[in-house]
Amino acid sequence: MHFLLPFKGVESAKSRWSELGTKRHHLVLQILRQNLKTVASVVGLQNVFLVTPDPSEVLSDLPILKVDGKGLNRDLCQAHEILTAQTEVSQLAVLLPDLPALVAADIQSVISALQEKPVVLCPDREDFGTNALAMRPAGILDFLFEGASFSRHSEACQNLGLDYAVVRTEGLAHDCDSVKDLESFCLL
Repeated sequence: MHFLLPFKGVESAKSRWSELGTKRHHLVLQILRQNLKTVASVVGLQNVFLVTPDPSEVLSDLPILKVDGKGLNRDLCQAHEILTAQTEVSQLAVLLPDLPALVAADIQSVISALQEKPVVLCPDREDFGTNALAMRPAGILDFLFEGASFSRHSEACQNLGLDYAVVRTEGLAHDCDSVKDLESFCLL
């Protein structure tokens, strides 16, 4: 199973945290690296890729798929194409890397659910956004992230007649979109 973790870049990521100044960059990278490490502990580093238009020097030690930066969904499509050209991709997952409570058991839950259903959706705590998506075969479902993506992904599955699982865990549901979220995880 291959995991894609989309990342706008150090300067662009988490602009809603701009009041934190340079501390924002540190926190963004801390959570990103923690999420990469957690996923890699389950599926192996060779199966985890950072999808970014900005492979800056601070990320040079990470496995990167460089994309054009034309929007999250387009970047994920481009990354999928790049990866497919390099290797066989039968199962694909996307994890938004702003999940400070993510643990290996959360990733195992996604993998286990994918063995039962062709699509796995992991909504945020409000059932609004999608924090993780897994599918087999890869490409069976379009990437519909941003905004009310959980309902869009669910509707797309229903329209295509795809059975899907919804996995809700603390680590997958609690993303950090605001400074208040950071405070709730004692990161500030």
